Amino acid sequence: AVDFDQFNKKNMFKKYKFTCLYIGSFHKGKGIEQIYGLAKLCPKIQFHIYGDKKFLPKNLDHAQVKNIKLFNYVNYSKIPSLLNKYEVALMPLQKKNFGRGNIDISDSTSPMKMFDYLASGKILLASKLSVYNHILMSGYNCFLIDPKNLTRWKDQIYKVFNNLSKSKKLKVNAKKTAMKYTWQLRVKKIEKKYLNKL
Repeated sequence: AVDFDQFNKKNMFKKYKFTCLYIGSFHKGKGIEQIYGLAKLCPKIQFHIYGDKKFLPKNLDHAQVKNIKLFNYVNYSKIPSLLNKYEVALMPLQKKNFGRGNIDISDSTSPMKMFDYLASGKILLASKLSVYNHILMSGYNCFLIDPKNLTRWKDQIYKVFNNLSKSKKLKVNAKKTAMKYTWQLRVKKIEKKYLNKL
């Protein structure tokens, strides 16, 4: 869920142009390797990645990828204002992805950043996974893409940046979706389900 009010503020920041954003974990299956692959396929696009650098996979070829900029972990309180600087956010989760302790969370993942991206009205490009298809709907509030098909990811990125105005409705729908998943509504649902049984 998300605190929608934190994100529902007028954008007062200068946006990065032709730049994709990723905020989150660098654990296995979260899609960092895919972003590096994408950066090689999209030399005209910049990629800004925020996360705990000590967990960054050692096999990534930093020297060969000039259009990726790495930033360290950002406190969650700063995420809403940070997101305002970007138009496009990436969520390239793989079918098998892991959390802390190398625990497989593929069947239950509901990433916090997904709700943050939606609440901030980002143009979200995400992996097509069944675990969250009740929330993300391609062409409505995001673009869903085969997690392994980097060519499709590349094509969609260029389509978006070549005509940002076409995604205005998608951004509106992203915010509408986030409003259904606020912490306040979650609490009410829990109360309704469990307090009535007392």
